[in-house]
Amino acid sequence: MDPGVKAAWISSMMALAVAVIGVIATGIAQWWGTKTAHANALALFAAQAAEQNRIRAEEAVERNSTAFLADRRAVYAQFIRAMRRLRDAKDKYDELTERQSSLIPEPSDDPERLEERVGELGAIIAEMQTAHESRMAEMQTAFESRMAAYEEVDLTLDEILMLAPAEVADAARSWYITWKDDYNNGYGLFVNAARLDVGAQPLVRPPLV
Repeated sequence: MDPGVKAAWISSMMALAVAVIGVIATGIAQWWGTKTAHANALALFAAQAAEQNRIRAEEAVERNSTAFLADRRAVYAQFIRAMRRLRDAKDKYDELTERQSSLIPEPSDDPERLEERVGELGAIIAEMQTAHESRMAEMQTAFESRMAAYEEVDLTLDEILMLAPAEVADAARSWYITWKDDYNNGYGLFVNAARLDVGAQPLVRPPLV
């Protein structure tokens, strides 16, 4: 073969080889770029999906927290009203009981006084009977009101124990246990615990009730 032709042929073969290698390299680069872009797209999609899930979870927690907070506010106010009704019902029943007891005549060991009491016995019995009959219905109503108030407080306290933080639940339970002896102190402790739970500042001096 003529050296010139041979050189030309070798040059053409080398050019062809370079072209083929270039095509292959371009194809590989395109494939790798496509694969990388696809992987990046999948990673971005996964990240976006995870972010959306996180946002939805936080929104669900916030909705639940807000709903429970509204429930707690309502039950706290209900508990205060129930405790006030219980105190008033007890005071009313105790007053009627004391008044009823005062109608019973005191016994006397003095013979002369006993004779006087015997002479007055008919009038005393009539007076007691009239007063007794007039107050029995009132006492029955007061007794039923007191029992209804106890039941309402018990039910409301159960709701607080289920919904409220430990500090509020403890304050409510403590108030319920000690209210006969120290109503105002238990009230103040409960009000401030409840205010902290709903996001309000505690009162320096809770109002007396």
